[in-house]
Amino acid sequence: MDNFPTVLSNSKEKSRTKLKLMKMFQSVCCLNFSLKDFKQEIFSLMSIFIPSVLTTFFRMLNPVISLIMCGHFSKYEFDVVSLANSIINIFGYSIDLGFSTSFNTLFAQIFGSEQKKKMGIILQRAVIVMTLIYMFLACFHLNMEPILISLKQDIGIAYLTAKYIILYLPGLFFDFQFMIISRYLQNQNIVYPMTISSFIGTVFNLILQYLAIHVYQFGFQSAAVCQAISSFVMFACELGYILISKVYMDTWNGFSLLNSFRDWKVIFLLGLPGIFLVGLEEWGFETGTVVAGTLSIIQLGAQSIAFQISTISFLISLGIYLATSTRIGQYVGSKDLRSIKRVIKVDSLFGGMNIWLLNFMINMKPPIIILVLICCVFCTVTLSFRQKICELFSNDPEIQEESTKLLIYISFYPFLDVFGAIFSGILCGCARQSVGAYAMIICYYVIGFPIGFILVYVFQTGIKGLINSFKAFCLFLGMWVGIMVALFVKALSTGLFVYYTNWDYVFNQSESNIEKIQLDETISDDINSDNSKNLSTTLDTVERLLKRFWKNKSFIKIPSESETENLINDEPELNASRKITIYQTQVNKNMLIKKFLFILLVITMFLFAIIIRVYSTMLWHFPCVIVLNETERFYQLISARVCNISSY
Repeated sequence: MDNFPTVLSNSKEKSRTKLKLMKMFQSVCCLNFSLKDFKQEIFSLMSIFIPSVLTTFFRMLNPVISLIMCGHFSKYEFDVVSLANSIINIFGYSIDLGFSTSFNTLFAQIFGSEQKKKMGIILQRAVIVMTLIYMFLACFHLNMEPILISLKQDIGIAYLTAKYIILYLPGLFFDFQFMIISRYLQNQNIVYPMTISSFIGTVFNLILQYLAIHVYQFGFQSAAVCQAISSFVMFACELGYILISKVYMDTWNGFSLLNSFRDWKVIFLLGLPGIFLVGLEEWGFETGTVVAGTLSIIQLGAQSIAFQISTISFLISLGIYLATSTRIGQYVGSKDLRSIKRVIKVDSLFGGMNIWLLNFMINMKPPIIILVLICCVFCTVTLSFRQKICELFSNDPEIQEESTKLLIYISFYPFLDVFGAIFSGILCGCARQSVGAYAMIICYYVIGFPIGFILVYVFQTGIKGLINSFKAFCLFLGMWVGIMVALFVKALSTGLFVYYTNWDYVFNQSESNIEKIQLDETISDDINSDNSKNLSTTLDTVERLLKRFWKNKSFIKIPSESETENLINDEPELNASRKITIYQTQVNKNMLIKKFLFILLVITMFLFAIIIRVYSTMLWHFPCVIVLNETERFYQLISARVCNISSY
């Protein structure tokens, strides 16, 4: 008993120490909420961040697998597959990823509100709109060869690249639909089915490509077919999960043709800027590949490996972007400003963002650095195994040597990219993609790309007296310097806009967008309500009309059609009610006609592109025939690697 006061004192001291540590943690991080809320938000963000990174990783791994499988034929096959996947990325994956930000915003805000059934309407519109976008892009994919030749690409590579792209074209359709369903599930906090589906598709692609290329020796073009089949497998697995588990029951209200064609304007207003918000960074990677292809084949191979590695590092930023946009969008839909600030603070902890902008916005002090540690791990692994990584992609010693040098600098890329990703995710969740798009266009086209082109073309070849080492630097890293400068300016500009965001305006805009989406029951209720009002008005008005008519006549008779029309026009209430009904019917009719004509136009363009591809003459579609006699190397490539020209 004598020791009891001492034990009690020690217990109180430990409790006070624990309380001080918790207060210190909250003070350091400036968290105006409980530690329990902080842990919950950490868990919510990580539960979206990790599966999103894995899903995108498996999805982007498919073209990398094709590059590895085909890179051991020769440098020509490697360049063909590299260039083909770059074009598919520019005119396919990046547009898909960027435009789907509109659905990401709408799904998240609707799920955060109390009208979850409206998610089904957005899903129907998404399927139709993304199918039309796919058909529009397919017009370019089908006739890519003359475009590449006009851009001064190697003629033989242009021919084989165009063929590879066409073989993969069906897979691009399933990839578009896979992305829609992924956004639909992700914004309901259901993330693991899309990760498992993408993993199954990637494993299927790996096995199928090994069998097709190395066992049965079908040639490197079979990699495109295997890649397309894997996209179908991903889509089928994800769709099968939805149908079997019936997770759609809370958000699906049945198919409605009329609602599917309504209010596409908000989708395009969010989706088109979203393409630039997300796609411009990937386009920067691929632009570097195209620029390298104009320098030399060795540079094309080396830069392609570097861009593939940087694409993998891009997954870190993309994951935090998707997690942030989902959580911010859900809280915007529920008008929960306190939770929005909590997400921003937790995101800032993830990014290790001790910059003056956030110090003003949320009084951040030096935070716990989490994502920076992930970036450090990526940097360490890339630097340590850069030689082995390059050997995976190509057997050519020159390409290996050049790409090994590049990876030394590229390994530090994620440190800069993660800062802008958080701000872009906040803008997406607020339905402010247009702001991010303007920032990206200015940062890349006005600042980043001009710097890169000047370093590559002007400093490397056009100015005499430059130091040889500086020329080599411009050749290797010219485009990369431009991209990194663009990323820095983008993070700064989007961060300033987040700082000055009017959250009341964001909430009102979200509520307005959600209210525009009408369910069938809502439409029926409105019509029934209008009809009941019209009926009451009609009964009261008809009695008054007949009394007035009979008062002006010396005998009772049924009024004629013209007399009835004149009487109705004289009554404002009855005339206004009839005009409203006629107007609503006419609006729906005009809307359906416009959407039908738009769909017909896209389908016509798609069919016309197919006709051009199939029935164009050899000299029109395949102009490299003209230079066959002058290019013996290309003739040998065609005879050895490609089917007979006469059968083309």
